[in-house]
Amino acid sequence: MDCPQIGRPWEIVQVNGTEISGVLFLEQDRWKLSGRVMWRDHTDGSIIGAVIGRVVSMSVFYRNGSVAHYATELNADGAGMEQGVVTSSTRVHATWTASLVT
Repeated sequence: MDCPQIGRPWEIVQVNGTEISGVLFLEQDRWKLSGRVMWRDHTDGSIIGAVIGRVVSMSVFYRNGSVAHYATELNADGAGMEQGVVTSSTRVHATWTASLVT
């Protein structure tokens, strides 16, 4: 299955009662993702993940030991990720969207 090329910077907005934003710096090797997220008002984290078809799944690891899991689907033109869900342990923690940095 072909993988869309998403290994570049993305603006991310996460909402869980309050809104935080930042930049995802994604690197891609075929279907594997790595990189980091730099939040404007939150601790930064390291990313590992995958893109399979249009489905994007990432885990963000923070220095304090917490892990957040991000899942979404690329939109039709591949320039946005919408209606993503963030889980931590087994509960839904927040929603998120991302768009390519231009």
